[in-house]
Amino acid sequence: MVSRLYEGRLLSRMNARGKHSVFEDVGRGGHSRVCYGVCPPTSRDPESPMKHQTSMKLQTLFSAAAAACLFVLPAAHAQERTPETTEVEAAQKSASEAGAEVIDPAPFEALLERYVDARGQVDYARWHASAEDRARLGEVVEAVGQAEVEGKSADARLAFYINAYNALVLNAVLERWPMQSVMKAEGFFDKVKHRVAGQSLTLDELEHSRVIRAQFEEPRIHFVLVCAAKSCPRLRQEPMRAATLERQLDAAAREFIPAATRRTESGVETSQLFNWFAEDFVKSAGSVQAYLLRYVRDAELRQALEAGADVSFSEYDWAINAR
Repeated sequence: MVSRLYEGRLLSRMNARGKHSVFEDVGRGGHSRVCYGVCPPTSRDPESPMKHQTSMKLQTLFSAAAAACLFVLPAAHAQERTPETTEVEAAQKSASEAGAEVIDPAPFEALLERYVDARGQVDYARWHASAEDRARLGEVVEAVGQAEVEGKSADARLAFYINAYNALVLNAVLERWPMQSVMKAEGFFDKVKHRVAGQSLTLDELEHSRVIRAQFEEPRIHFVLVCAAKSCPRLRQEPMRAATLERQLDAAAREFIPAATRRTESGVETSQLFNWFAEDFVKSAGSVQAYLLRYVRDAELRQALEAGADVSFSEYDWAINAR
């Protein structure tokens, strides 16, 4: 395969003007001759030795270049994709993506997959019974506290803070297990401090006044921050990642809003989140109705919202999101 490719390249150069390279040697006396390849020197042309020397140099250079092709082409041929190289590339891609994150989300993901079901309900009892997995969550929380966010992209930082909030809530529930509602735990959101990227923050400060809502104008965070209540959005088995954050936020909004919104006799009812954080949605879309229209697909609901129907808000169920 390689020799044929090399021969083809060589012949393509030789055939530029015909089947053979033809050189015409013209002496000062007007005599000329046609020869194939490199013309030998003649006594009638005083400069012919110089021409011969130049021709020989060109031939040597061309031969060296052709020989180099013989070595380069097999090397290129050796780069063919194999199952082994594919695995290496996948590992390199994974390492590159992990490097884009503030902390590696894989350890947290393993715990979510083990204890959170498809509906987002958490098996706190089984998790609490495993000292080993409680310790693993403790390691995630420790990594959250020691993380460095400086120099990371906005998506990497937001993904980190969302995961940090959800991990801290889970850890706080397990520390107090068994419990019926986080609202019965004094200071759960506004007094107990947690370490996040070197800062001492309450959950409220992390979500509202100092970090997430304060630094990122992204209303879809309300569909992925899970405060361990039944009416919270579904806790997903996959943590947020910088590379997929947009897709994850969009999927969460498309899932939560249609499920939480319904037609009523007086108008439209939706989640209490749209009441508590109305300013976020109004800033993004102009009104709560307009924001809902981005994701609602039901024809009757859309018609009501487009007509400016009144929006009411369902009662929030603060019961623990346990299996």
